[in-house]
Amino acid sequence: YKSPVVPIKTASKSYRGIGEGVTFPAAASFWGRWAPPNERASLAAFSFSGAQFGTIISMPISGIICEKLGWPSMFYIFGSVSCTWVILWFIIAQNSPAEYKSIDQRELEYITAELPTSKDNKKSVPWKNIFCSIPFWSIAITHLCQGSTNIFSSPSGRHLTQNRNFRIKIDMVLNRIVEGSSIFSKNQNLNLF
Repeated sequence: YKSPVVPIKTASKSYRGIGEGVTFPAAASFWGRWAPPNERASLAAFSFSGAQFGTIISMPISGIICEKLGWPSMFYIFGSVSCTWVILWFIIAQNSPAEYKSIDQRELEYITAELPTSKDNKKSVPWKNIFCSIPFWSIAITHLCQGSTNIFSSPSGRHLTQNRNFRIKIDMVLNRIVEGSSIFSKNQNLNLF
């Protein structure tokens, strides 16, 4: 008898990856149409920091919810919040500033005046330069390492709670140090800190 757990979990993680995989490219495309070029990098970095901020906030809250209401309630609560956010996003967000009905006319003029107007000057992507770029590889390796921390979060939580008598809330807080430092480093140019 072979357990169906591994194939089901693999398929589930694969579907999740396919769904989440479009998030950052879609956000980059969104900022390409909404942000003036001189503000684009800062706005994108700030919005991408939301992933780490959400993790920093949700993990300690998850620990509290698990302790007070039981672990299944965590999924219902965060699932409800996520569904509400998606509905609001579909109602409010627009593909371009021109499509957004509530935008101030001065803001619309400012954004559209700064955006490139011609799509005729498409250039080929310099793949060789990208893959030979030290900054590219440093970012790629950093993201790989940062993603690897998520793999170890769950087993380390189990180990600490079962073998070292840690409380779940404390483990959730300790596991968020990486995300906190990531937000700090991404947003240095915004003078938030």
